[in-house]
Amino acid sequence: MNIVKRARLCALLGAVSLSGPALSLEEPTSGFDREAAVSLALANAPGIEAAALEAEASGALIAGAGLRPNPTLEIESDTIAGTAGNYLLNAGETSVALLQPLERGGDAEARVRLAQREFGAVALAQSSLEADLVRDVELAFVALQAATARFEVAIGRREAVASFAEVVERRVQAARDPVMARSRVAARLAEAEIDVQAARREVLRQSSGLASYWAASQAPAVELESFFTRGEAPAPGRALETADLRRLRAERDIRDARLQVETARAIPDATVGLTGRHLASTDDLTVGFRFAIPLQVWNANRAEIESARIAAQATDARISAALRDWERNEELNRSRRVSAAEEVLSLETTVIPTLEEALWSARSGYERGVFSILDVFDTQRALADARSRRVDALQALHEADIHLLRLYASPRPAGPQQD
Repeated sequence: MNIVKRARLCALLGAVSLSGPALSLEEPTSGFDREAAVSLALANAPGIEAAALEAEASGALIAGAGLRPNPTLEIESDTIAGTAGNYLLNAGETSVALLQPLERGGDAEARVRLAQREFGAVALAQSSLEADLVRDVELAFVALQAATARFEVAIGRREAVASFAEVVERRVQAARDPVMARSRVAARLAEAEIDVQAARREVLRQSSGLASYWAASQAPAVELESFFTRGEAPAPGRALETADLRRLRAERDIRDARLQVETARAIPDATVGLTGRHLASTDDLTVGFRFAIPLQVWNANRAEIESARIAAQATDARISAALRDWERNEELNRSRRVSAAEEVLSLETTVIPTLEEALWSARSGYERGVFSILDVFDTQRALADARSRRVDALQALHEADIHLLRLYASPRPAGPQQD
């Protein structure tokens, strides 16, 4: 049994003992990109559906907010039964009143404005929820791309070690190297195989995590072209009009509308109506007028007005805090992106090409007897580490871009609103 076969057998036995049943990985297919993953997640998101229904429910309250108070029908009789045969409409007096509350101070307009503001806030909350889902799905997609790229790096290292093992076997058979060199390269090949199995399991784990956003078991194999493309950093259109800040400003509008509602309630509403009275003793009918208005001696709604005013100020403070968080997160992700981009550029233009050349020189020198087998192993490991580091840097770059896009997310139209 030659060295390659023996090493692969050792690696297979080690992988089985570590991971149990053998794992399978789909062959790469083209077409499944980040947009496809986001579309699948948005189409299968119960949370988004619930938010849309909540917005619809909130919008249905706008029409009812402006309706007038219902009138009241009152019937009063001072005698319904008695010892002298007195009963309803036979003795005493019976009155019928139709009363209509009259709102003063613009209560209806204030209620409508509040309902409109609440509907707008719910719709903007739905936009923020969608932006959060898009961010999470894109992060999961990039994580799967990175795992797939690391899997390819592991396969490349295994193939490089296997190719070098054939060179070592020829030198051992020619008595140019000791038999110990065969064992060394077999151990390295087994190690490389274990790395491949670990990378394979990580791909399956990340694939399952991505597919969970649309209730599937595994996601299709993702394309890698976009992962190895750095692109330009996202730029804000109108940074202060993001979905999150618009939602906070909508909450501020709600506070203002509630303050207007409480201010309108401070003006007492009157009740007017007509009354009809039947006098049983003379069988006469009379028509009267009724007017009632509360006297705000003890409660003029001042506490509610003050509470609404303070709540509005609290929302202003929350907006200021959100702006600071926004600026801090933007600066953090931009600096992360710059660092990652510089690292990728250095690895691609200097480190990896230099190590590839060094590996070729080490292998050529080993075949000529100039370098030792350890020189080749060290260079192979350094090259694999550099390629893995490039994958890590690209993942960090794409994640920074995704977080920036989330910061710049604009609210989606929520339908016409009325002032």
